[in-house]
Amino acid sequence: EPNPAMLPSNASGVSVEERPGRGRCVIAARDFAPGETVFSQTPLAHALERSLSDDHCDLCYKRSSTLRRCSACREVMYCGQDCQAKAWKAYHKAECSTSMKALQSMFVDLRDSYVLAARTMQLLHAAEQPAASADLKARAKQIDDMSYCWPVDDTHVCARMAPVLHASLSGFAFCRSEPAMLKLLLQFDANNFS
Repeated sequence: EPNPAMLPSNASGVSVEERPGRGRCVIAARDFAPGETVFSQTPLAHALERSLSDDHCDLCYKRSSTLRRCSACREVMYCGQDCQAKAWKAYHKAECSTSMKALQSMFVDLRDSYVLAARTMQLLHAAEQPAASADLKARAKQIDDMSYCWPVDDTHVCARMAPVLHASLSGFAFCRSEPAMLKLLLQFDANNFS
């Protein structure tokens, strides 16, 4: 059952529907003018598309020709020390690990999905802590309530990625069980997250 509460309060002229084989969708209930904002919402987690990573800061997304590359993984760029330090604390420490680099080489086309999954797991873990804000807890519940297609066979890319992602992140407190990772990846797949 679609959860209309998942739409932000500033969403008008749209509804949430469940479509077979496509998952949860936002459907326009009226015509929108070109350039008109349908709704806006701060994401629980976000990741820069791989195609933009050579000239955009991985944290603030600013475009620049003078970015600094992470000296450890050489995969991401930052516009300065401040963005690099904030990213390290927020998510990059886990992504920069040797095991995550191995994962990147195995699933090159799905980098955006597993980076987003790792960042989402970190935030879901933060939402479980006693000091978590009510907003963070509510947004984590929205992730948990998302639809997904189950079951999948062993050849499905999410089924192949979940154990590798689990092994890559097993040393971190935010790491979820392998079945929970598979569910999260399937939720991303069904809801067009990346």
